Amino acid sequence: MTDTTASTTSNQEEKVNNEGELSIDNGNPKSPLEFSWTFWYLKPDKRIVWEKSLIKLIDVAFVEDFWATYNHLALPSRLATAKINSDYYFFRTGRLYSNRFFSDES
Repeated sequence: MTDTTASTTSNQEEKVNNEGELSIDNGNPKSPLEFSWTFWYLKPDKRIVWEKSLIKLIDVAFVEDFWATYNHLALPSRLATAKINSDYYFFRTGRLYSNRFFSDES
């Protein structure tokens, strides 16, 4: 069977074979992080509580995915509307909604 290239994602090439199955070329493997991390965006709306104003952007589990995401984020200063600041947050995946936001539960 012949593979045709469907797309290229970071350092791994994804291919779709004739049967429509997705296969990954590990010729250039990614560097895994010890933990998965999540980028969050804070909507600039002071009328709602902090937890409800957060929007999940993406989970990253590899160094290359972190840098790809980071390099494509707009600067927080460019997100500001009507002089209300916006922010990004970067939390370990699954740790945001604990009772103690910034403490380590391990």
